[in-house]
Amino acid sequence: MSNQAPSAAQAGAALKMLESMKSKLGGVLQQIGGAKRKLKKRRKSRRKSRKKSHKKRGSKKRRKSRRKRKTKRRRRR
Repeated sequence: MSNQAPSAAQAGAALKMLESMKSKLGGVLQQIGGAKRKLKKRRKSRRKSRKKSHKKRGSKKRRKSRRKRKTKRRRRR
């Protein structure tokens, strides 16, 4: 390693390289952020669909009678 100061041209080139690296890093960070958001949304929608599938268990007739009983009980109170 030489201990003399770099020439103006070298300094300029180094600065340019740093700037380009910085912009590239910014892009990568943005991509990561977007991916995280997508993952969150996917998780949320999966949770929703799982809830829905659990909701519709059993036959329609049984569901209907269960609902009727529930409302009757509620009205009685």
